[in-house]
Amino acid sequence: MVGASASPMLWFERVYAYLRLPFWAGVLLFGVGLLVAVSLVLIVVSDIWDLVTLEVLGSIAVYGGMGLFAQWAAKNIRQRMERMGEHTKPMRGGTPLGLGPLYSSRNALITYVVLEVVIQPFYILYGIDPSLSVVKRILISVPFLFVDIFAFTFLWVLGFSFYTIYRVGRMELVLKSFTEDPSLGLNPLGRLALRLTGLYVVFLLFGLVPSLLSVILAPPIIVILVTLSLLSFAFFFLPLLPLRRRLLRTKRDLLVRLSPRLTRLYATISEDTQGQVRQDVVFELMALKAMQEDIRRIHHWPFDTGVVVRLSVIVFSVTAITLSRVIATFFGI
Repeated sequence: MVGASASPMLWFERVYAYLRLPFWAGVLLFGVGLLVAVSLVLIVVSDIWDLVTLEVLGSIAVYGGMGLFAQWAAKNIRQRMERMGEHTKPMRGGTPLGLGPLYSSRNALITYVVLEVVIQPFYILYGIDPSLSVVKRILISVPFLFVDIFAFTFLWVLGFSFYTIYRVGRMELVLKSFTEDPSLGLNPLGRLALRLTGLYVVFLLFGLVPSLLSVILAPPIIVILVTLSLLSFAFFFLPLLPLRRRLLRTKRDLLVRLSPRLTRLYATISEDTQGQVRQDVVFELMALKAMQEDIRRIHHWPFDTGVVVRLSVIVFSVTAITLSRVIATFFGI
């Protein structure tokens, strides 16, 4: 394994660079070619041609797509995280963001082993025809273990990126003025969190399709799929909570600082028994009221309201697809 400090690339990018393969060629060769090759060897050696159904072939095709998507998405996230690091660098006083663990082969391997131990038994026991022996179910699942290498690397990159956004929110940041940006320069982090969540939901679809194509849709699989879909909201909002607190605190502090000046002006006006208000008082009051309105426009979250609407539509669409398949299976439609 190559260490985290060897190169600012993910482990499979380093492998393709070492083999002098263009990224697209490496993705196709290892993401799809390896899956097909292992599947064919396993079928021939184990003589399980009777198990090669359209459902299994469809699953192989979908997981091949997952292998392609996982590598592209992981690389895309890595690049965006690096750009986010550059964007927030002036806010952090030039302090390095510390993305070293993102590139770590060891961390990706640990994630792979842990998730395989936790998730794979569910699919072996409940996601494959229960009339088959356990040995045959394991044989069918073996080729997908190779795709999981890329899939779970994607999940490691995704999880670390969400954590990094959370960590940035807890740092001492020099924010933009509210007169320049109602989100105080934090909007790119909100957009990044939305993109990460969108990639996560697309990733879930690759795991969802084989289950929907299957006539076997056991309750444990249903629970896992629905839970993972609804967790999208937690993955999106939780890393942004420190940023929300910072926005609210900044807004509150600015209003508190403005309040005594407004109070003084109103007192000056009310004390004038002749109804004559000095022009300088009027101008100052107008300026402070305009400033107050600008402060009130500071966002409560580092994103626009429409972002939450789009996220909700995406997540509930995936959940609805899952539940519609469950209903169809239950009523034999």
